[in-house]
Parts: sequence; C-alpha cells; structure tokens
Amino acid sequence: MPMSYQIDLDRKMVLFTASGTLTNEEMIDCIARLNADSDLEVGMPTLTDARSVTEMKVTAEGFKVLAERMQNSETPRGASRAALLVTSEGNIMLGKLLVAYSDHDPNMPQYEVFTDQAEAESWLGLSPRPAEPD
Repeated sequence: MPMSYQIDLDRKMVLFTASGTLTNEEMIDCIARLNADSDLEVGMPTLTDARSVTEMKVTAEGFKVLAERMQNSETPRGASRAALLVTSEGNIMLGKLLVAYSDHDPNMPQYEVFTDQAEAESWLGLSPRPAEPD
C-alpha cells in the first residue's frame, strides 16, 4: 500500500508513511480511513514521511478534494500542525503547493515541508522518542 497511517497514542501524534507512486486517490483514501479512526484526537500533530515516494502524482485537484473531505469529516482535526518529510526537489515543490493551499483553508492543518525528521518533529512540538532498550 503506497500510503498508510499509524496513530501513536504514547506521543499523541499521527504518522503517515508513503512510498512508491502516490496518487490523489491513495492519499484521499488514507486520510478518509484516518478520519474514521476512533483513536484520532482533535489537534493531533501529523508527520507524513514521504521520503520513499518515487513518483508523486498528487495534484492541486487532489488537495482540493482532500480539503473538502476534511471539512465534511465527522471528526474534525481542529487546529493542528502537519509536517511533510521529503527528499527530492520535486516533492519539496509539491509540498510547498500543499502549504500554500492549506494556508487559505481553515479546515486543513498548518503544513510545513522538511527534509530532516528531527526538525519536523521539533516544529510539531513532539517530545523526542524514547531510547530503545539495549
């Protein structure tokens, strides 16, 4: 599956993981599954790790549909932040389109694009991950 999500209840956050070719439909379907998840809490920050995406086929029209679905969701996100973690220049530019789109839509989280996971997590206000036991 090119896009999936996990709700981390310990860190009170949502983690999306995307890989391969990501399309509008896959992104919108994944967001719809998240919005129907009873563990989703209002205001949870979101980190989308798209570093393994090889081809981004998400378009401005896809962002528009995404915003409409979020607006009509039974579980509104509320004021929240969403970080998009990418590596390629093309995905950075598409991410900046999402940032611009979300700046004009109060139903969408506040987005920012990052190439460094620690910076993204800091901007989201997440506490550092607990150390793995030896």
